[in-house]
Amino acid sequence: MPDNDPISFAQLNTLQGINITRTIQDQLDSKDTDALSENKILVGSAAGLSEAVDLSGGGTIVSTGVMTLGGKKGYTTTATAAGSTTLTAASTVLQYFTGATTQTVVLPVVSTLALGWQFTIVNLSSGAVTINSSGGNAVATVSANTSVTVTCILVTGTSAASWSILTGQTTAALTASRALASGSAGQLVAATTTATELGYVNGVTSAIQTQIDSKLTSPTWTTFTPTVTLVGGAGNTVPVYTTNTGRFSQIGKTAVVDVYLTGDGGAEGAGSGVLNIALPAAAGASTPAGKFPVGYGLNNALESILYGVVGPAATTVSLSYFNAIGTTTDYIGDSQNNATRTIRLHFSYEVA
Repeated sequence: MPDNDPISFAQLNTLQGINITRTIQDQLDSKDTDALSENKILVGSAAGLSEAVDLSGGGTIVSTGVMTLGGKKGYTTTATAAGSTTLTAASTVLQYFTGATTQTVVLPVVSTLALGWQFTIVNLSSGAVTINSSGGNAVATVSANTSVTVTCILVTGTSAASWSILTGQTTAALTASRALASGSAGQLVAATTTATELGYVNGVTSAIQTQIDSKLTSPTWTTFTPTVTLVGGAGNTVPVYTTNTGRFSQIGKTAVVDVYLTGDGGAEGAGSGVLNIALPAAAGASTPAGKFPVGYGLNNALESILYGVVGPAATTVSLSYFNAIGTTTDYIGDSQNNATRTIRLHFSYEVA
Protein backbone atom coordinates (compact mmCIF):
# COMPACT_ATOMS: atom_id res chain seq x y z
CA MET A 1 0.00 0.00 0.00
CA PRO A 2 1.54 3.34 -0.96
CA ASP A 3 2.80 5.46 1.87
CA ASN A 4 1.01 8.50 0.51
CA ASP A 5 -2.43 6.80 0.84
CA PRO A 6 -2.71 5.83 4.46
CA ILE A 7 -5.77 3.91 5.78
CA SER A 8 -6.79 4.36 9.37
CA PHE A 9 -7.67 1.52 11.69
CA ALA A 10 -11.37 2.53 11.58
CA GLN A 11 -11.38 2.44 7.76
CA LEU A 12 -9.87 -1.02 7.78
CA ASN A 13 -12.76 -2.26 9.92
CA THR A 14 -15.26 -1.20 7.18
CA LEU A 15 -13.70 -3.75 4.81
CA GLN A 16 -14.80 -6.67 6.94
CA GLY A 17 -17.05 -9.11 5.01
CA ILE A 18 -16.34 -7.70 1.55
CA ASN A 19 -16.17 -10.29 -1.30
CA ILE A 20 -12.51 -10.18 -2.15
CA THR A 21 -12.99 -12.09 -5.44
CA ARG A 22 -13.87 -8.80 -7.15
CA THR A 23 -12.45 -5.35 -6.68
CA ILE A 24 -14.46 -2.97 -4.60
CA GLN A 25 -14.82 -0.51 -7.48
CA ASP A 26 -16.13 -3.22 -9.84
CA GLN A 27 -18.79 -4.14 -7.35
CA LEU A 28 -19.77 -0.50 -6.86
CA ASP A 29 -19.93 0.09 -10.60
CA SER A 30 -22.20 -2.94 -11.09
CA LYS A 31 -24.84 -1.24 -8.96
CA ASP A 32 -25.06 1.75 -11.30
CA THR A 33 -27.70 1.72 -14.07
CA ASP A 34 -27.75 3.50 -17.36
CA ALA A 35 -30.34 6.20 -17.91
CA LEU A 36 -33.59 4.63 -19.14
CA SER A 37 -34.25 4.85 -22.85
CA GLU A 38 -37.69 5.77 -24.18
CA ASN A 39 -40.39 3.04 -23.99
CA LYS A 40 -38.43 0.98 -21.42
CA ILE A 41 -39.11 0.01 -17.84
CA LEU A 42 -36.86 -1.24 -15.03
CA VAL A 43 -37.46 -4.75 -13.68
CA GLY A 44 -35.51 -6.99 -11.37
CA SER A 45 -33.31 -9.60 -13.08
CA ALA A 46 -32.66 -13.15 -11.88
CA ALA A 47 -29.39 -11.88 -10.36
CA GLY A 48 -31.31 -9.32 -8.33
CA LEU A 49 -30.12 -6.40 -10.41
CA SER A 50 -32.24 -3.75 -12.16
CA GLU A 51 -32.65 -4.36 -15.84
CA ALA A 52 -34.27 -2.28 -18.61
CA VAL A 53 -37.05 -4.04 -20.54
CA ASP A 54 -38.30 -2.83 -23.93
CA LEU A 55 -42.13 -2.70 -23.96
CA SER A 56 -42.47 -1.45 -27.52
CA GLY A 57 -43.13 -4.98 -28.70
CA GLY A 58 -46.05 -5.49 -26.36
CA GLY A 59 -44.16 -7.10 -23.47
CA THR A 60 -46.05 -8.34 -20.42
CA ILE A 61 -45.19 -7.89 -16.75
CA VAL A 62 -47.01 -9.87 -14.10
CA SER A 63 -46.74 -8.57 -10.54
CA THR A 64 -47.37 -11.69 -8.40
CA GLY A 65 -50.91 -11.90 -9.69
CA VAL A 66 -51.81 -8.41 -8.55
CA MET A 67 -51.40 -6.45 -11.78
CA THR A 68 -51.06 -7.33 -15.44
CA LEU A 69 -49.74 -4.87 -17.98
CA GLY A 70 -50.30 -5.73 -21.59
CA GLY A 71 -50.95 -4.30 -24.99
CA LYS A 72 -49.08 -1.80 -27.05
CA LYS A 73 -50.39 1.71 -26.70
CA GLY A 74 -51.35 3.85 -29.68
CA TYR A 75 -53.53 2.92 -32.62
CA THR A 76 -53.30 1.47 -36.12
CA THR A 77 -55.48 2.44 -39.07
CA THR A 78 -56.23 -0.11 -41.77
CA ALA A 79 -58.18 0.44 -44.99
CA THR A 80 -60.69 -2.36 -45.53
CA ALA A 81 -60.03 -4.43 -48.64
CA ALA A 82 -62.17 -7.56 -48.15
CA GLY A 83 -59.03 -9.16 -46.71
CA SER A 84 -57.65 -10.20 -43.32
CA THR A 85 -55.73 -8.37 -40.62
CA THR A 86 -53.93 -10.67 -38.17
CA LEU A 87 -53.14 -9.21 -34.77
CA THR A 88 -50.31 -10.26 -32.49
CA ALA A 89 -49.14 -9.37 -29.01
CA ALA A 90 -47.16 -6.58 -30.64
CA SER A 91 -50.26 -4.98 -32.23
CA THR A 92 -51.64 -1.74 -30.87
CA VAL A 93 -54.67 -2.00 -28.64
CA LEU A 94 -56.69 0.37 -30.84
CA GLN A 95 -57.43 -0.83 -34.36
CA TYR A 96 -59.27 1.54 -36.71
CA PHE A 97 -60.75 0.37 -40.03
CA THR A 98 -61.74 2.76 -42.80
CA GLY A 99 -62.92 2.36 -46.37
CA ALA A 100 -66.00 1.04 -48.12
CA THR A 101 -65.84 -2.75 -47.90
CA THR A 102 -65.42 -5.59 -45.41
CA GLN A 103 -62.45 -6.89 -43.46
CA THR A 104 -61.68 -9.83 -41.18
CA VAL A 105 -59.62 -9.37 -38.01
CA VAL A 106 -57.84 -12.45 -36.64
CA LEU A 107 -57.06 -12.17 -32.93
CA PRO A 108 -53.69 -13.26 -31.50
CA VAL A 109 -52.95 -16.72 -30.12
CA VAL A 110 -54.02 -16.30 -26.51
CA SER A 111 -51.04 -18.20 -25.12
CA THR A 112 -48.89 -15.21 -26.18
CA LEU A 113 -51.04 -12.83 -24.14
CA ALA A 114 -52.02 -12.30 -20.53
CA LEU A 115 -55.45 -12.37 -18.94
CA GLY A 116 -57.22 -9.06 -19.42
CA TRP A 117 -55.39 -8.19 -22.64
CA GLN A 118 -57.70 -6.04 -24.75
CA PHE A 119 -58.12 -4.86 -28.32
CA THR A 120 -60.69 -2.30 -29.44
CA ILE A 121 -61.86 -2.62 -33.04
CA VAL A 122 -63.39 0.61 -34.38
CA ASN A 123 -65.20 0.27 -37.69
CA LEU A 124 -65.28 3.54 -39.62
CA SER A 125 -65.86 1.65 -42.85
CA SER A 126 -69.23 1.24 -44.54
CA GLY A 127 -68.76 -2.54 -44.59
CA ALA A 128 -68.84 -4.96 -41.65
CA VAL A 129 -65.66 -6.00 -39.86
CA THR A 130 -65.63 -9.63 -38.67
CA ILE A 131 -63.54 -10.60 -35.64
CA ASN A 132 -62.31 -14.21 -35.53
CA SER A 133 -60.31 -16.11 -32.93
CA SER A 134 -56.90 -17.50 -33.86
CA GLY A 135 -58.69 -20.77 -34.62
CA GLY A 136 -61.04 -19.13 -37.11
CA ASN A 137 -64.11 -19.03 -34.86
CA ALA A 138 -66.40 -16.00 -35.05
CA VAL A 139 -66.05 -13.77 -32.00
CA ALA A 140 -68.05 -10.69 -33.08
CA THR A 141 -69.19 -8.65 -36.06
CA VAL A 142 -68.56 -4.92 -35.94
CA SER A 143 -71.20 -3.04 -37.91
CA ALA A 144 -70.39 0.18 -39.72
CA ASN A 145 -69.79 3.14 -37.40
CA THR A 146 -69.60 1.00 -34.25
CA SER A 147 -66.84 -0.46 -32.10
CA VAL A 148 -66.21 -3.67 -30.16
CA THR A 149 -63.71 -4.29 -27.36
CA VAL A 150 -62.46 -7.87 -26.96
CA THR A 151 -60.83 -9.04 -23.74
CA CYS A 152 -58.70 -12.15 -23.31
CA ILE A 153 -60.31 -14.27 -20.56
CA LEU A 154 -58.42 -17.53 -21.20
CA VAL A 155 -54.76 -18.01 -22.15
CA THR A 156 -55.48 -21.45 -23.57
CA GLY A 157 -57.52 -22.56 -26.57
CA THR A 158 -58.09 -21.06 -29.99
CA SER A 159 -61.86 -20.61 -30.00
CA ALA A 160 -64.14 -17.66 -29.30
CA ALA A 161 -64.47 -18.91 -25.71
CA SER A 162 -61.09 -17.32 -24.93
CA TRP A 163 -62.54 -13.86 -25.53
CA SER A 164 -65.18 -11.63 -23.98
CA ILE A 165 -66.78 -8.91 -26.09
CA LEU A 166 -68.16 -5.49 -25.19
CA THR A 167 -70.05 -3.61 -27.86
CA GLY A 168 -69.29 0.08 -28.00
CA GLN A 169 -71.29 3.12 -28.99
CA THR A 170 -71.78 4.16 -32.57
CA THR A 171 -69.03 6.38 -33.90
CA ALA A 172 -71.52 8.46 -35.90
CA ALA A 173 -73.71 11.16 -34.38
CA LEU A 174 -77.18 9.91 -33.51
CA THR A 175 -80.24 11.63 -34.96
CA ALA A 176 -81.39 14.29 -32.53
CA SER A 177 -84.60 13.93 -30.50
CA ARG A 178 -85.09 10.23 -31.19
CA ALA A 179 -85.65 7.27 -28.90
CA LEU A 180 -82.72 4.86 -28.56
CA ALA A 181 -82.79 1.22 -29.66
CA SER A 182 -80.24 -1.57 -29.92
CA GLY A 183 -78.82 -2.23 -33.38
CA SER A 184 -77.96 -5.52 -35.07
CA ALA A 185 -74.64 -5.66 -33.22
CA GLY A 186 -76.15 -4.62 -29.90
CA GLN A 187 -75.02 -1.00 -30.29
CA LEU A 188 -77.14 2.05 -29.59
CA VAL A 189 -78.95 3.45 -32.63
CA ALA A 190 -81.58 6.14 -33.16
CA ALA A 191 -85.07 4.67 -33.50
CA THR A 192 -87.71 6.12 -35.83
CA THR A 193 -89.80 7.02 -32.76
CA THR A 194 -89.34 10.67 -31.88
CA ALA A 195 -88.92 12.05 -28.40
CA THR A 196 -92.33 13.71 -28.74
CA GLU A 197 -93.98 10.40 -29.65
CA LEU A 198 -92.22 8.72 -26.76
CA GLY A 199 -93.64 11.37 -24.46
CA TYR A 200 -97.17 10.25 -25.34
CA VAL A 201 -96.75 7.10 -23.26
CA ASN A 202 -95.90 9.13 -20.18
CA GLY A 203 -98.36 8.24 -17.44
CA VAL A 204 -99.52 4.98 -19.05
CA THR A 205 -100.23 2.51 -16.26
CA SER A 206 -100.76 -0.71 -18.25
CA ALA A 207 -100.44 -2.20 -21.74
CA ILE A 208 -101.78 0.29 -24.30
CA GLN A 209 -103.11 -2.35 -26.72
CA THR A 210 -104.98 -4.09 -23.92
CA GLN A 211 -106.60 -0.80 -22.96
CA ILE A 212 -107.55 -0.09 -26.59
CA ASP A 213 -108.98 -3.58 -27.08
CA SER A 214 -111.10 -3.19 -23.96
CA LYS A 215 -112.70 -0.10 -25.53
CA LEU A 216 -113.44 -1.80 -28.86
CA THR A 217 -116.06 -4.26 -27.70
CA SER A 218 -118.53 -5.78 -30.15
CA PRO A 219 -121.70 -3.68 -30.53
CA THR A 220 -124.60 -4.62 -28.29
CA TRP A 221 -127.97 -4.66 -29.99
CA THR A 222 -131.10 -3.67 -28.12
CA THR A 223 -134.58 -4.45 -29.42
CA PHE A 224 -137.41 -1.92 -29.63
CA THR A 225 -140.87 -1.70 -31.18
CA PRO A 226 -140.87 0.47 -34.33
CA THR A 227 -144.39 1.86 -33.96
CA VAL A 228 -145.91 3.05 -37.24
CA THR A 229 -148.00 6.25 -37.42
CA LEU A 230 -149.49 8.37 -40.20
CA VAL A 231 -148.92 12.10 -39.86
CA GLY A 232 -151.19 14.64 -41.54
CA GLY A 233 -153.29 13.89 -44.59
CA ALA A 234 -156.76 12.40 -44.60
CA GLY A 235 -158.47 9.02 -44.73
CA ASN A 236 -155.66 7.42 -42.80
CA THR A 237 -155.44 3.77 -41.81
CA VAL A 238 -152.21 2.63 -40.23
CA PRO A 239 -150.93 -0.58 -41.87
CA VAL A 240 -150.44 -3.58 -39.59
CA TYR A 241 -147.61 -6.06 -40.22
CA THR A 242 -147.13 -9.71 -39.36
CA THR A 243 -143.49 -8.99 -38.48
CA ASN A 244 -142.77 -5.77 -36.65
CA THR A 245 -139.22 -5.79 -35.26
CA GLY A 246 -136.56 -3.22 -34.51
CA ARG A 247 -133.10 -3.12 -32.94
CA PHE A 248 -130.44 -0.50 -32.35
CA SER A 249 -126.87 -0.14 -31.12
CA GLN A 250 -125.52 3.06 -29.67
CA ILE A 251 -121.84 4.07 -29.76
CA GLY A 252 -121.31 7.39 -28.11
CA LYS A 253 -123.84 9.81 -29.58
CA THR A 254 -124.56 7.72 -32.67
CA ALA A 255 -127.38 5.19 -32.89
CA VAL A 256 -127.49 2.56 -35.64
CA VAL A 257 -131.05 1.37 -36.34
CA ASP A 258 -132.53 -1.70 -38.06
CA VAL A 259 -136.29 -1.91 -38.78
CA TYR A 260 -138.15 -4.78 -40.45
CA LEU A 261 -141.89 -4.56 -41.16
CA THR A 262 -143.45 -7.17 -43.43
CA GLY A 263 -146.54 -9.32 -44.03
CA ASP A 264 -150.27 -8.68 -43.85
CA GLY A 265 -150.89 -8.61 -40.13
CA GLY A 266 -154.27 -6.91 -40.32
CA ALA A 267 -155.36 -3.60 -41.78
CA GLU A 268 -153.80 -2.43 -45.00
CA GLY A 269 -152.51 1.12 -45.20
CA ALA A 270 -154.71 3.89 -46.52
CA GLY A 271 -154.85 7.66 -46.72
CA SER A 272 -152.49 10.52 -47.50
CA GLY A 273 -150.81 10.75 -44.11
CA VAL A 274 -147.00 10.45 -44.15
CA LEU A 275 -145.61 7.18 -42.77
CA ASN A 276 -143.56 7.79 -39.61
CA ILE A 277 -141.69 5.10 -37.68
CA ALA A 278 -140.70 5.53 -34.04
CA LEU A 279 -137.04 5.93 -33.15
CA PRO A 280 -135.48 4.01 -30.25
CA ALA A 281 -134.25 7.30 -28.70
CA ALA A 282 -134.87 10.98 -29.35
CA ALA A 283 -132.58 12.71 -31.81
CA GLY A 284 -130.05 15.29 -30.71
CA ALA A 285 -130.92 18.95 -30.76
CA SER A 286 -128.30 19.62 -33.46
CA THR A 287 -129.41 16.83 -35.82
CA PRO A 288 -129.77 18.25 -39.36
CA ALA A 289 -133.25 18.02 -40.87
CA GLY A 290 -132.30 17.01 -44.44
CA LYS A 291 -133.29 13.83 -46.24
CA PHE A 292 -130.95 10.81 -46.37
CA PRO A 293 -131.28 7.21 -47.64
CA VAL A 294 -132.75 4.93 -45.00
CA GLY A 295 -133.91 1.74 -46.75
CA TYR A 296 -136.34 -0.10 -49.00
CA GLY A 297 -140.11 -0.26 -49.45
CA LEU A 298 -142.27 -2.85 -51.24
CA ASN A 299 -146.00 -2.55 -52.03
CA ASN A 300 -147.31 -5.41 -54.17
CA ALA A 301 -144.73 -5.36 -57.02
CA LEU A 302 -143.68 -1.73 -56.63
CA GLU A 303 -140.23 -1.31 -55.09
CA SER A 304 -139.05 2.02 -53.77
CA ILE A 305 -135.83 3.43 -52.36
CA LEU A 306 -136.83 5.14 -49.18
CA TYR A 307 -135.46 8.39 -47.75
CA GLY A 308 -135.96 9.66 -44.26
CA VAL A 309 -135.93 12.86 -42.28
CA VAL A 310 -134.89 12.94 -38.62
CA GLY A 311 -135.18 16.49 -37.36
CA PRO A 312 -133.72 18.06 -34.21
CA ALA A 313 -135.07 16.30 -31.09
CA ALA A 314 -137.30 14.11 -33.32
CA THR A 315 -138.78 10.85 -32.01
CA THR A 316 -139.73 9.43 -35.43
CA VAL A 317 -138.24 9.11 -38.89
CA SER A 318 -140.51 10.51 -41.61
CA LEU A 319 -140.39 8.55 -44.91
CA SER A 320 -140.37 9.64 -48.56
CA TYR A 321 -139.38 8.07 -51.88
CA PHE A 322 -138.49 8.90 -55.49
CA ASN A 323 -141.61 8.93 -57.64
CA ALA A 324 -139.72 10.32 -60.64
CA ILE A 325 -136.14 11.06 -61.57
CA GLY A 326 -134.94 13.87 -59.35
CA THR A 327 -138.25 14.15 -57.44
CA THR A 328 -139.20 12.75 -54.05
CA THR A 329 -142.63 12.55 -52.51
CA ASP A 330 -144.03 11.44 -49.19
CA TYR A 331 -144.39 7.74 -48.48
CA ILE A 332 -148.02 7.63 -47.31
CA GLY A 333 -150.63 5.19 -46.07
CA ASP A 334 -151.65 4.38 -49.63
CA SER A 335 -148.00 3.39 -50.30
CA GLN A 336 -148.57 0.32 -48.08
CA ASN A 337 -152.10 -0.63 -49.14
CA ASN A 338 -151.43 -4.12 -50.45
CA ALA A 339 -151.36 -7.46 -48.63
CA THR A 340 -147.79 -7.85 -49.94
CA ARG A 341 -146.00 -5.02 -48.23
CA THR A 342 -142.56 -4.49 -46.60
CA ILE A 343 -140.52 -1.71 -45.11
CA ARG A 344 -136.83 -2.47 -44.46
CA LEU A 345 -134.73 0.32 -42.89
CA HIS A 346 -131.07 0.58 -41.86
CA PHE A 347 -129.66 4.00 -40.92
CA SER A 348 -127.85 5.97 -38.25
CA TYR A 349 -128.56 9.27 -36.55
CA GLU A 350 -127.36 11.47 -33.72
CA VAL A 351 -129.03 10.86 -30.38
CA ALA A 352 -129.52 13.35 -27.61
